[in-house]
Amino acid sequence: MPAARGFTLVEMLVVMVIIAVAGGTVLLMAGGGAPRQLQGGAQRIVQLVQQLSEQAMREQRPYGLWMDAQGYQVLQWQAADARWQAVTAWPPRRLPAGIALALEQTGGQRPLPAAVAAAAADGKLPQVLIGADQQWSPFSLQLSGAAQALRVHSDGLNGPLIQPVGAP
Repeated sequence: MPAARGFTLVEMLVVMVIIAVAGGTVLLMAGGGAPRQLQGGAQRIVQLVQQLSEQAMREQRPYGLWMDAQGYQVLQWQAADARWQAVTAWPPRRLPAGIALALEQTGGQRPLPAAVAAAAADGKLPQVLIGADQQWSPFSLQLSGAAQALRVHSDGLNGPLIQPVGAP
């Protein structure tokens, strides 16, 4: 009688486990991309404000953020030229498709020194001013995606926080 050919039950189970793990990994990598992009965008803004605050203090000159619905740009006050200038070290940042920004100044806009307010870089004045005193304009920035929205906000004295929209 010839020997039986085929796979044992254990071999079949091992193959099924490998396929299930590989499939789960693919689903995790593909799914959840938009919420991850939204969270990553919010974290980048928080880190940027903190970095600019430190740099403004080191250089003793203000920095600013100019924003529109699709992204943001870092501006720097150039006292010699008496104007705001885009910073090449931080090129303008465009958000991925499907994510939008909305900025709300809270607690009133931090006043710009008169000479600073008079000179805009390419017609852009910073909406969030980051001073050399490690304080910045109070702001609330909403990043919205298809199914989720996050708020990055600060009172101007404490570091920016990230909260889901609808949270207190």
